Amino acid sequence: MDVPVQFTKGDRLNTDVHIADLLRDCPRAKEEAENRAALAAVHKANPAPPDESFQGILEANAQLAKKLKRALADERALADKGAGPMRTHKVSVRPQVLAEAPRTAYDPLQASWDASREAALWQEEEMRRERAAARQRREAREEAFLQQEAQEREQQERQRAQALAQQQEQEYAQALAQQQEQERVQYVAEQEHAAWREQERQRAQALAEQQEQERAQQEQERAQALAQQREQERAQQEWQRAQYVAEQEHLAWNEQERHRAQALAEQQEQAQREQQRAQYTASYPSLPHHAFPQFHGSPPYAAPQQHASPPASFVALSTALSASAAAPPSFAALTLQHLAALRALLAHPAARPLAEAAERVCAQAYAAGWASAARSEGYVQPQPWAQPVWG
Repeated sequence: MDVPVQFTKGDRLNTDVHIADLLRDCPRAKEEAENRAALAAVHKANPAPPDESFQGILEANAQLAKKLKRALADERALADKGAGPMRTHKVSVRPQVLAEAPRTAYDPLQASWDASREAALWQEEEMRRERAAARQRREAREEAFLQQEAQEREQQERQRAQALAQQQEQEYAQALAQQQEQERVQYVAEQEHAAWREQERQRAQALAEQQEQERAQQEQERAQALAQQREQERAQQEWQRAQYVAEQEHLAWNEQERHRAQALAEQQEQAQREQQRAQYTASYPSLPHHAFPQFHGSPPYAAPQQHASPPASFVALSTALSASAAAPPSFAALTLQHLAALRALLAHPAARPLAEAAERVCAQAYAAGWASAARSEGYVQPQPWAQPVWG
């Protein structure tokens, strides 16, 4: 509730104790707090213009403080002269607070503080009014901006609708013209297609008649060609049959001639082998008869060619081999000279039968234990001993 209170020289309000209650229970303080919260939210969403910035508010507060200080100085001067009470104010406080507030003698410092507080309240009221005015101006500007924006949007919508209507009208006219042109083109194309189809029918009929004539002519030519081909094939088969009979007769005659020539060649070869055996037996009377296996018919060896006579070392080798024919040979009988003669014998093409006999003797001597000494002398060991290395 609003209670009129007079502050005189002998009264003092203990604000240090009850200032919190005064501010909490004062309706105007609550309203100012709500206004400040709303103003802060508005300023956060829409920043204040430059004239309502914090610097401008500070400047306005400074000017108002100067005015309050000047007024407070004038009131103090009047109070010192005894001119009566200072001023009467209306403060919203509770009655019990006023009853409990002690009343003491006049205190200039307390009066100064009270005046400063009152000036702060006046300054806050002025700021609230200015903020309300600024909010009204901002709301008016926003309303004007919204109205202008709505007008511009309405104008744009109207222009868009007008442009859309014009575009639709143009598209409809264009589509109608295109449809008419397509119908005309389609009619002309149908007429041309009908004429072309008639021409194609006539040409297909003429072509079918021509193909029928060509087919009949081809059938006749094919029948004639087939008759000629069959006649030629029959004549060719007769000729091939006659040629086959002649070839078979010629082959039989050739086979008879080959058998007769083979028998004659075998007879000549046997006679030549007997003659060569007699010659080798006369040339080497000291060798045993089995030293010439090629003249016994198994295995068949080709007749040796005629070469120059064997070297002189063959005589010593023949003597040693003949002496060792009855008993197993010993290494003492095969001297280095005999081994040298054996190497020459192996290299001489005309002494192949003698070399084969020497190989058999060396095989027997190898079984007796002279192989290591013969290998140290450079003799190449045949492998295996049972088969000749010259075959």
